[in-house]
Amino acid sequence: MLSACAQSFTPPSFTFPNGNPQFHPAEPKRPTPILPSQKTEWQRAVWNSALPCSVKGFLQNLAVGWMDADGGSCYPNEDQIMERLGCSRPALSRWIRIAVAEGFLEVTR
Repeated sequence: MLSACAQSFTPPSFTFPNGNPQFHPAEPKRPTPILPSQKTEWQRAVWNSALPCSVKGFLQNLAVGWMDADGGSCYPNEDQIMERLGCSRPALSRWIRIAVAEGFLEVTR
């Protein structure tokens, strides 16, 4: 069995046109581009935003700790978040308020 690495290039070869050897170096195949997931796009948008650093850290923690791989759902409650981050309820409420105002979160009850 070939590894993925071994399948990603054309091996070097020699041809002999008119009896003269001609070397053809190995050529990498162009891989099919892998598009980033919605979760990755969301995380990049958070880091590239003008949000305060504390809010960015809070949102990234949500992504890593609770968000599903597709970025479609993330449902921790406030007590779970405060326990993991070691933050106060007023700080968490402020971060959530900012993230909602900037369109990075939707709060459901």
